[in-house]
Amino acid sequence: MPKAKTNPENKIIEAALQLAARQDWSKLTLDHIAKAAKLSPAVVKKHFHGKNALLPAVVRWVNRETLATIDKLDLKASPHDRLFEVMMARLDVLQSHRRAILGIIAGSRRDPSALQYLLPVQTEAMRLMLNAARLQQKGLREIFSVTGLLGVYILTLCVWRTDNSPDMSKTMAVLDRYLRRAGALTEILFRTLP
Repeated sequence: MPKAKTNPENKIIEAALQLAARQDWSKLTLDHIAKAAKLSPAVVKKHFHGKNALLPAVVRWVNRETLATIDKLDLKASPHDRLFEVMMARLDVLQSHRRAILGIIAGSRRDPSALQYLLPVQTEAMRLMLNAARLQQKGLREIFSVTGLLGVYILTLCVWRTDNSPDMSKTMAVLDRYLRRAGALTEILFRTLP
């Protein structure tokens, strides 16, 4: 969980995750979250103008937790293996708060306006994951790589949502397969890019 004592925003995120694990996200309000965080509604609204505005903060929190848990990457490993390790670390963070994340996903899927909050921050998250795997790109290659990884991530999340195996074996297999397919497609397209 976020370090609640040091930052009101972290207290708000922690309270939101706790509530999302127990209640229907679509029915939660900022007032509910403020009460759970033991903050005044005014303080919460100072940080987040609406519940959907919490979504980018949750994604950024997942980013921080992921980067904090990645062991030193073996730079001799293949690009696929490095990226697989980084993305599995991200999924491990989600898994550790599975009920909350599933609740947020379910509620957001019923609210199309949530997409405008999630798409930019998830795109930036994929750029961070590529950088963490030491796969920085520039120009068109970066755009293609980030967009492709976002697609892989979304497809993998669709499997993760229903993967009840203790070791996420189905999710791991799908992530591996999609990354390999995306890698093969990238190799083909990069031959034609400047």
